[in-house]
Amino acid sequence: MDNSDKFRKIAQAKETPPEVVKIITDMLDLVDMMPKRSKSKNVPTENKERNSATYEIRTKLKDFRPSI
Repeated sequence: MDNSDKFRKIAQAKETPPEVVKIITDMLDLVDMMPKRSKSKNVPTENKERNSATYEIRTKLKDFRPSI
């Protein structure tokens, strides 16, 4: 069950106030109008060895002390 199904159930419940039902149905209409995103199969995986490295970069700027 996705979130939109949960909101539809809330909107259909008898105890939900009409103002809330209107807000939920308007939001769900907007969500339905949005283009669906396809899930890409070519998502790069994280390289944990490379990401665990720490790099130190030093630079010197002309007429600036101390160096960074």
